[in-house]
Amino acid sequence: MYEVSPLFECLGPTLKKDGLGLLLDGLAFIPGEALIPTVVKLGAGAVSVLNSARSGDTLGAFGGIAGFQLTALAPFAKEAGLGALRATPVAGTYVNIAIASVDLFKAGADFVSCYQRFR
Repeated sequence: MYEVSPLFECLGPTLKKDGLGLLLDGLAFIPGEALIPTVVKLGAGAVSVLNSARSGDTLGAFGGIAGFQLTALAPFAKEAGLGALRATPVAGTYVNIAIASVDLFKAGADFVSCYQRFR
């Protein structure tokens, strides 16, 4: 009888639970404040907020809202060149790093929890 490795037994459920959030986190890192990258990032941000709210992830939902607002503001801030507003894209990157780190940690914890059952 063919036996599946615990690695693959746990990878599927982990990606099913956390895959969409990780994909959306990745889309948030698309560089640029031009129209197309901004629209893609805004779309990913909106879906991310809904996905986080649906799964009960309050931190992710609020982080998604903050990232969405910073993404929407970034092109205008860059063009205006007004002091602290020029840092808006950088602030957005830091928000994205924080939220992606939390999501990666959660996915890792889900995977380890599943894998521990096979030991």
